[in-house]
Amino acid sequence: MQVSDRLAAYVRRTFADQDANTLLDALDQFDATIFGLQDPERCALAIVLLVQQGITPQDAFRLARTDWRDLLMAAELAYGNWPTRVADLLTDSPD
Repeated sequence: MQVSDRLAAYVRRTFADQDANTLLDALDQFDATIFGLQDPERCALAIVLLVQQGITPQDAFRLARTDWRDLLMAAELAYGNWPTRVADLLTDSPD
């Protein structure tokens, strides 16, 4: 899956260098076709949010492969406000 610039920036802001690189590489190699017509950035962010919450990357990717709907629910990106939430999370605001 192609990782958007703003998602990559979020990952780099959120994780240590090595962890960020590892996660971005894994996202880059992930087959996003399993998400069907869902927004790939939304689904990728869901994976990142779960990892940020302490779920192992392997488990987050496993959940994504098993059922993207459960992935979005677990990351709280399944509701109608998801576009605003994604934008809020991925917008780099000054400290």
